Amino acid sequence: MTNTKITKKFIEHLKSSIDIMQFMEDCYDSDFINQKHSSWANTRCPMPNHDDSNPSFGVNSQTNTYNCFGCGATGDIIKLVQEVEGYNFLESIQRLANYAQIDVEIVDFDTKYLMKELSNTIDKYFEKEIISNYPGGLSEIEFLLAFSEKIKRYEKLAQYDSRFTNWTDEYYKQIDECLQKENFKNLKLLWKNFISQAKIKMEEIKNEQQ
Repeated sequence: MTNTKITKKFIEHLKSSIDIMQFMEDCYDSDFINQKHSSWANTRCPMPNHDDSNPSFGVNSQTNTYNCFGCGATGDIIKLVQEVEGYNFLESIQRLANYAQIDVEIVDFDTKYLMKELSNTIDKYFEKEIISNYPGGLSEIEFLLAFSEKIKRYEKLAQYDSRFTNWTDEYYKQIDECLQKENFKNLKLLWKNFISQAKIKMEEIKNEQQ
């Protein structure tokens, strides 16, 4: 079975490309009242289940998020489209992409098979010492999928012991820092270190449980 995945990078780009206030003015005929000395602007709530006679719906221009002080609805522009227009997540992405005139970036893959293959690709990469930004010449999302597969496999072998799962959380944080700084050299080292250290840590937990 083939799944369609929209990359996280594209979603963040889409959300930052569209101003909620402008979108609501263009698509929902919203009329905003700007507050002095505040990043909030108010209008009537567009939610279909909220009959709003007062401008209780607020949009924050700094965070590009909304909050309705009447019905309690809150979120980003994707959630806004979901709640107002009744679209699911993927439909909302397409709706906003059409509005912003941005092509949707998707990745099609058979999840279980691809993650196994990606993991094997990176392992083989270290044997041959191929030079590329991401291990194995993979894209960012492919590398993250492969790393997640490794972590899930080791966590299962460690019987989800909190000492191990907390430790893997730290690796995710380090990888995120490497991605933000485009520090590909450390990214490759993290992959190798994780595998070697995971085996040691699992052995320690196993010995303590006996």
